[in-house]
Amino acid sequence: MSQNLLELERHFSFGENWAEYAQKIDEKRIEEAEKSIVRLVGKEAIEGRTFLDIGCGSGLFSLAAMRLGARQLLAVDLEPQSVETTGMTCRGTYRAQIGIAGKSACTT
Repeated sequence: MSQNLLELERHFSFGENWAEYAQKIDEKRIEEAEKSIVRLVGKEAIEGRTFLDIGCGSGLFSLAAMRLGARQLLAVDLEPQSVETTGMTCRGTYRAQIGIAGKSACTT
């Protein structure tokens, strides 16, 4: 029996949890996400480049990458609600373009 891991029905629904969490995103949380990214890859690896956020959830790290100077963002998630939440998180500061099939793209 083969399982298609791309079928939403086979996964726990994180989308609602991420949408609820996104309402709590404040300056302190964004700054912590920025610090986390800088520790992981360095600011120079973000500035002027495209940032890929796989499993974007609340959009916190997508927003942090944009604030660190990413030129473009491609945020993807299996769950449409997470994609929508990421778009809303980015929309406050950056123009967000919500795509289809579980993709969200934000550009400055």
